[in-house]
Amino acid sequence: MAVFSNTLGKVDSSNPEEAIRKMANHIRQLQEELEYKLANLDGANFNDTGLKEITQPVYAKIGDVEGQVTKLALDMDGLTIEVSNGSESSVVSLKSGNIVLSSGTIQLSGLVSFSDLAGNGTTTINGANIKTGSIDNINIFSQEPSTGITVKIENGCVIVGDANSGKGSFAYDMSDGKVYLQSYNVLGIKSGGNMALTAGEGGSNIYLSCAHLFLNGTEIGV
Repeated sequence: MAVFSNTLGKVDSSNPEEAIRKMANHIRQLQEELEYKLANLDGANFNDTGLKEITQPVYAKIGDVEGQVTKLALDMDGLTIEVSNGSESSVVSLKSGNIVLSSGTIQLSGLVSFSDLAGNGTTTINGANIKTGSIDNINIFSQEPSTGITVKIENGCVIVGDANSGKGSFAYDMSDGKVYLQSYNVLGIKSGGNMALTAGEGGSNIYLSCAHLFLNGTEIGV
């Protein structure tokens, strides 16, 4: 606890110059002791109420000559911590019902769960594994490096391959419920067993449109 034990003692009023000198020295000693005490405060210098409750805003700033600065602000709006080095910065802001995290790089280690306050859904991210419910209105693109095969989900359409590269594509368009097979060279359908083309019941038709139609190597009329 900060205790000032230094006392002025008796002052000789018959020698004013000596009294003034003694009081000046005493004031200087008190100032040095006060500065030391304030720089080394601990729990012994506060009561329990002072340690548990802060009633005034707290603002702190630490910096160096190289431009590294750390700021802390604690007030009625919330808590904000900012760290910067002149060109880059990271900010963490906690407010009632709102958390803001801003940085050039954000690293999360461990199991991360996102829960929906409006429902019962939860998304879990554990390393490279993501477990969630439904995903609405999303575009996905993936390409296998060695083969160049791409998979796209775009505007409700699933496309395997890349029609723009001339390799052809397989697409299921969820907007009209149709399946498309497209090739810019040869399109082959191969089965290790039987193969059937079946149209719906009730007089549905199967249409073949081409310049030449071959069956077992023999051209048949079109």
